[in-house]
Formats: sequence, C-alpha cells, structure tokens
Amino acid sequence: MKKWQIFEKECESYLSKIITSNIKIELIGGSNSKESDIQITTTKGTKFFIEIKMSPAQCGQFVLYPNLKTKKFEYSSKNIHHINVFSKMIIEYMNCFFSEFYSASTRGKLILFDGHESIFANWIKQAYSVKNVKYFIINDFIIVPIQEFEKAFFITAKYRVKRSGSSNVSLKNMKNLIDFLTTNFKELQSFKISKNKLFVTTDKNIDKKRFVFQDNNYIVAKREENYEIRKLAKTCNANVIFSIVKKPSYKGITKEEFLAQINSY
Repeated sequence: MKKWQIFEKECESYLSKIITSNIKIELIGGSNSKESDIQITTTKGTKFFIEIKMSPAQCGQFVLYPNLKTKKFEYSSKNIHHINVFSKMIIEYMNCFFSEFYSASTRGKLILFDGHESIFANWIKQAYSVKNVKYFIINDFIIVPIQEFEKAFFITAKYRVKRSGSSNVSLKNMKNLIDFLTTNFKELQSFKISKNKLFVTTDKNIDKKRFVFQDNNYIVAKREENYEIRKLAKTCNANVIFSIVKKPSYKGITKEEFLAQINSY
C-alpha cells in the first residue's frame, strides 16, 4: 500500500474517532482526482467533502495548448475545470513570455508575477468549491477550512509537460495480452481479471516493469498482494500545475471548532 493510501485510511480513522455524532464518514476518492477523498453526510442529510493532502503536494491543474501562429496559449476544452477569471489572469501573464513558457520541458517553468499566490489560491478554492470541498486535512491531521487556504499554504504554479497517466487493459485485448505475457514472462504464476482489471501474481519483484505490446506501452504496478497490468497513455500535455507546502506557523482550526462547524450544516 502506498503512503498516500495509508494516510487516507489514517485520516478516515481519525475523523471517525473525533466525530461521535450520527454523521456518516465515507472514504471514496482513491487515485481518482476527479472525486474528492472523504464524503461527510450530516444528520440533516447535507453532503460535502474533505480533501486529503500530504504536504508538499500537487493541488489542481489545467492544460494549455501553445498556438504557434498567434503566440498565445489556449485553454483546453477537455479541462475538468471551466476557464475562470483566475486562469485567464495566469494565461495573460504567460502570453507575455510565450517563447519562455513554450520551451518548458518536463522540468517546467515557474509562474511568478505580482500577487501570484493570491491568484493561485483563488483558483484552487474555486476549483475545489465546485467539487463541494469544505475542508482539507493534512499532515498531523491538521484541518484547514477552504476559506483559510492561503493562510495555511505556500502556493506555487509551474507550467510543464506532464505525461498522461494509465488505464485498464481493454477487455478486447485481455486474452491476447495474457497469451503474450505467458510466453514472454515465465516468472508470472497466475492471472486474474477483476472489475475489468488484469492482475498477475509472481514471487519476483516486477513493480514498475515496462513492456511493449501491439505498439502500446504497459507498466506493472504493485498492489497489496499482487500486481496490476496498466496501459500507459501515449499523449503528453503541457499543464499549469499548482503545488502547496504547509506554512510552519499554521496550526489549523481546533477539533472543537471543526465539530461545531460540521454540526451546523
């Protein structure tokens, strides 16, 4: 189990201990960034979310495509978040230094201008408010109301090329892939298909092993008792990526303040 997965469960356990009233706590986020981490359902039936972050952490992103004809960046229509006044301000600044940002690699280029932290904080708050997130819970179980975001964190943003993630093996390729693995990887002991995912078992350490099958790249990812085969995406996107680091002086709201607030919803 990865560190962030352990921390998610620890946060769920912590909240279950301090919330003694009839409030439902449900851990649902996992690795899906489109969903928040913990859903709270109050005694009145009100639902909201608590986002879990291990500082330092990434905290939102959006894709920008460089238009070489206009020398301007264009907001991708596939972004989860709609363009807003804060992303427009970031784009306007980047357009003034188009060639510098266009040349950004996987290392990226920091976005720095007067008042940038306030703009970044407002973008993050708006993005998470749309997801109905009211609190963040971070290292040492510090609870941060979304309104106090800029008090709690140093915030930076960087424009960099980010390789897309991975996906389940397609069902139509599952049998052919199993045949390929059986022939080429003798160390694999068994195969299992569960919830449209392909798992393998072996007594060897094959975590992060990569291979090519039918012109597609695949990676082996360690799970609790076995390994999952994942298909890697071919695309690379250039993203504005927000990152946060907890400010040493920030202590968060007290347990009593938190309980009083959630009981008022």
